[in-house]
Amino acid sequence: MVDEIITPDMAAVFETRPVTGWWTADGKQCFQDEDAARYAGATHVRCECGAIIPKSRVFCDACKDEKEKTRWLAMPEKVWNEKEPICEIDGSNYFFSADDLVEHCERKEIDPYSLRLVDCIPEYLHHADEEMWNDMLVDNIELSEDILNAIDELNKSLDAFGVVSYLPGKKRIILEPKRFVRSSENGDS
Repeated sequence: MVDEIITPDMAAVFETRPVTGWWTADGKQCFQDEDAARYAGATHVRCECGAIIPKSRVFCDACKDEKEKTRWLAMPEKVWNEKEPICEIDGSNYFFSADDLVEHCERKEIDPYSLRLVDCIPEYLHHADEEMWNDMLVDNIELSEDILNAIDELNKSLDAFGVVSYLPGKKRIILEPKRFVRSSENGDS
């Protein structure tokens, strides 16, 4: 029950009040607080070490590198068998053979032993599941046996397809000593 009828053209619908707040340098209003306005208006922030970095970053390159190195050194070690794929800890480069690793290092003119290599976790296509359609089904309606069987067959096909990609793993890769040293560095001509 409505006690009073109010329409948009009536004076009781609104009132004018002064507003105090914070505005960024480009004129955007921030209602939270001064810190929110400062952050919203900034283009750069300070890394925990004090370096100035773009606001989209969390750490400067030096701090990111140090944190990555610390994390990598804390990982359990695994000697590379040269059969399983490996990658750099950040997932930027993947190597599926010793030749891949050597070619990459020659192209970049870097020492393979300087890379922070980790094992790879294989990724597979996700299984289909009847619960995928629960939000679409009206109450008390279940998928038919034919559809459930088709889902099972699809999942078997997905499994048979095999690995579709890789993610950086949790073990630090150790390269065999002197395995990847250029012949000129060994004293050969």
